[in-house]
Amino acid sequence: MKAENKGGAEVIAIVILVVILIAVGYCISISDQSGGSSSQPTRKTSNISEYRISGDGWFGCTEREQLSNLIRYTSQQDKDAFKQELALGLTLGTCTQFEEGEIVYLMDATVFAGVVSVRRKGEIQTYWTGREAIRQ
Repeated sequence: MKAENKGGAEVIAIVILVVILIAVGYCISISDQSGGSSSQPTRKTSNISEYRISGDGWFGCTEREQLSNLIRYTSQQDKDAFKQELALGLTLGTCTQFEEGEIVYLMDATVFAGVVSVRRKGEIQTYWTGREAIRQ
């Protein structure tokens, strides 16, 4: 493995780990506010539809399950599985890399999972990514 590839993969892994930690904290705070009485995840959509990608290293996948696998590999600290899954998704077109500041539109948001579905301006394909990947 080349040194520059290893560094990039580690940055991606760190970003995903941060997303997971923030999502868990967000879920706990939502659960506390609702009294923990809801057994079903709630979906929330925003009236503001235009967002921007919040930084470098964010990616998204067309299937939520593939994004969940990537997050799971990160939490298991399995960098090889993560790199393999992301490379496969990028090659097949089921995953994409976003650029910092790129305009995206919010299509769906799953509160308890901490993930959102977005599409790029001018495109119809949607991608699931971490909630922290977008900002207004």
